[in-house]
Amino acid sequence: MTLRLPLFVLAFALTGCFPISTPITGGHVGCDFRDGSVNGPEDRCQDREGLDASVFGTSCESLEGEVIDGGCDASDALGGCDISEDNASTTVINYYYPPMALADAQAECTSDEGTWVN
Repeated sequence: MTLRLPLFVLAFALTGCFPISTPITGGHVGCDFRDGSVNGPEDRCQDREGLDASVFGTSCESLEGEVIDGGCDASDALGGCDISEDNASTTVINYYYPPMALADAQAECTSDEGTWVN
């Protein structure tokens, strides 16, 4: 019995089911679709604050986006569209970049029922 408890704890730690591993929340990650995605190149990068790259990165890669640890670079963006759900622990903003026109980006934000942010 003495050996089973440490093996049990070790088994959970190795599988990530025991809270010894890195937390999955509280990070900042982006998924950049400008170089390509399952839909082809898109002039946007989706930024998620409150999620770690180890969680959102898998989804991003499955959509053929580029995982950006630390979030999207919004410095050259036209603006962003906050599509976060009410009371969510994660902030989700789609940043749009040229050559997309500002009016098209804002129309897409309206279509997504988001809030435009600069």
